[in-house]
Amino acid sequence: MLEVIKDRVTLECYRGLTLIYRLMGKNEKAQDVMTNIIQKERAEEKDWWLLGRLYVKSKKWEHAYNAFLHAVQQSGGKAKYIYWLGQVEEYAGYEKTAESYYDEVINREEDFYDAMAAKARILLNRNAYREALAYYECCFQKKTDPEVYNGAGLCYMGMEEYFHAVRYLKKALSAKPDNEVFCFNYASALLKIGNYRQALAELQQLKRNENPLVYAAMGYCYGELGLFADGIRQYEKALGLSPHDVEYLLNQAVLYVKNGNSERALQILKALLQKNPADPDLYNNIAWIYEEAQAYKEAEDNYYRGLTLSSGNQQIAYNLICCLNKQGKYLEAMEVIHYLENNPASAQLACSCLARIYENLGADKAAVDCYNKALGLD
Repeated sequence: MLEVIKDRVTLECYRGLTLIYRLMGKNEKAQDVMTNIIQKERAEEKDWWLLGRLYVKSKKWEHAYNAFLHAVQQSGGKAKYIYWLGQVEEYAGYEKTAESYYDEVINREEDFYDAMAAKARILLNRNAYREALAYYECCFQKKTDPEVYNGAGLCYMGMEEYFHAVRYLKKALSAKPDNEVFCFNYASALLKIGNYRQALAELQQLKRNENPLVYAAMGYCYGELGLFADGIRQYEKALGLSPHDVEYLLNQAVLYVKNGNSERALQILKALLQKNPADPDLYNNIAWIYEEAQAYKEAEDNYYRGLTLSSGNQQIAYNLICCLNKQGKYLEAMEVIHYLENNPASAQLACSCLARIYENLGADKAAVDCYNKALGLD
């Protein structure tokens, strides 16, 4: 009996020492002490669980998995420890396996909200927004975790329901005002609803971390507010950190055009074209710049080049038709429209473009007929 008491006291001392090391942030020391505990025959399921969590902190996924598996086996299959098996698999990048563990936990305990939130997170990563949101909404019954609000907000962002996204992302940020991820997500949602000034105010708080995404978002906001020079400077900062990002370069080129410097915009796009000579979107953007400068011949040539590379591209075809219409080249525009009509997916667009030509020519009846056809009312 004395030996049993002695072992129990020793275990409690080890556990106390582990707690001290954890509070001091000495994770490796805590692991060493816990290893001594599990070597004792009287080590309990919670000891394995705690060791597993220590291994998680050190990103020793295999060791963590084995520790949690011992806890599961020793406890007779408690859901709490199965959940942690899922956590390890998720951290290690095995989301499918993790999801199966979370499903098992949820099937056994319907109010295990941590497992629901974890399941929702995996569905969100898979872009299954409505399914993920259903799990997050279940979590609201008990959890007021800002991560849950953030996840729900991102689901609404993915579904393009931006006003709902703003509401939930604001709740997440209100709960954790210093969380930079929440702040960026909230600013992104504000940007989507056109609240550019408030989005800028949020993004300003994140500048100190030199994140190209932040600078690019600020550049976009400035551009939408008509502050083109400020937007260009922000994209310059973003490109200083991510110099080969095509989207940043394209957006910066657009701001150069709007700021009256089409020549610089063309330099950017032509440099991109040298690296990607078969990119139809680059030709489309170059053509747009020429069109803005009323250099219609150059615009037409580039629209045609883009359309040659992407024969089914409705956007380029539409831009070309508009460019031809501006010049009164209605026959050429009709040829492009006839080209669109051969593609069933473009039939509505073709009718709408043709209606506009008839309208320009004063043939109102023909224009109305085409508009009705475009709307499916013929």
